[in-house]
Amino acid sequence: MGSVTATPSGSSLIVSWQPVSGATAYDVFLSESPGVSPTSYTEEVVSTTSSATISGLTIGATYYLVVAPTAVSGFSLGPASDVVSVEMTGASATPVPVITAISVSPQVVSSGSSVLFAASATDTDGDTLDYTWTVNGSTVAGPTADLDQYTWIAPGTTGSYTVGVTVTDGTTTASATTTVTVD
Repeated sequence: MGSVTATPSGSSLIVSWQPVSGATAYDVFLSESPGVSPTSYTEEVVSTTSSATISGLTIGATYYLVVAPTAVSGFSLGPASDVVSVEMTGASATPVPVITAISVSPQVVSSGSSVLFAASATDTDGDTLDYTWTVNGSTVAGPTADLDQYTWIAPGTTGSYTVGVTVTDGTTTASATTTVTVD
């Protein structure tokens, strides 16, 4: 059996290999133990092509696998591949910004008064975050980098207003809402 490559993609592992003449299927044997073999494994995936995707793996764990070609009858068509080890880095998973708090101060205001909108957000890979503020779905500020606070002047119409913030790292976004009352 020729060389086998295994590439992590988020919590999935994409495994590919060179086809073996006469093989009608391939068994991919996977384990978290380096002693993986066709007789000692924790998960088996059967593929009729020269690749397979194994999903639901643990990011940060190391997996070991071998690929074995099989014939029509399901019997081995030759030796299994060498053991391949791969660490599930999760490198292809895109970190998402997380909004940890959103507030308005004060929560009840008179028409024409100032209201401070504030949000706290994090991004695990340290990207600059752009904030967009909305009131009742209409943008009032942003998108602007590091606009985690914004001062809004309450309108003349009384009632409850939905204040929203959307935070983006340029690739992914997170949103949250709260309310302010104008009396």
